[in-house]
Amino acid sequence: RPSSLDTVEKSALDWFLESVARSDPGMAANVGTIMHSALELATSPDPEGLWATVESRWGELQFESAWIEERQKRTMWKFTEALSEYLSDFEVSGKKAVAAEQRFTLEVGDAVVRGSIDRVELSPEGAVVIVDLKTGSPARKQDVPQHPQLAVYQLAYAEHALDEYLLEFGDHRAGGATLLFVKKGAEGKKY
Repeated sequence: RPSSLDTVEKSALDWFLESVARSDPGMAANVGTIMHSALELATSPDPEGLWATVESRWGELQFESAWIEERQKRTMWKFTEALSEYLSDFEVSGKKAVAAEQRFTLEVGDAVVRGSIDRVELSPEGAVVIVDLKTGSPARKQDVPQHPQLAVYQLAYAEHALDEYLLEFGDHRAGGATLLFVKKGAEGKKY
């Protein structure tokens, strides 16, 4: 999976143990799944509409106490506001979302990579940008160009593994990939 490449690079043993002896993904992963759902199902940047998706899946989360649940709710509302601001900026940019949570398979030598891409966007000039939503702490800017997950997504585009999602849009070209962090903003933005 593209999301596991960073773990493989840091420690093949950790990757193997995580893959073979997989345990409960925990709160962070479940929160991420719910926020990904909000992005995937978004029909507008309206924060209330995004929040409705979050609330519809709230029962999937389990809390040890009411105060922990309330704290998590405040955190996820901040994530929702950041996502709303991103989608508002996206709407103004003239870009189109051409795919969300779409699966792909990519063969590289003897390896087969299967994954899904959070979002594929197309600019008015035909640039295809792959967006990966993150609910964890932001990566350092200087680390993003070598981000293994983004590299796999761009390779999937270059090797035509995403063509089925782009066929109806005519000519296009690679426009890169980006990490969308909603936990902490930058440059005056909430994301």
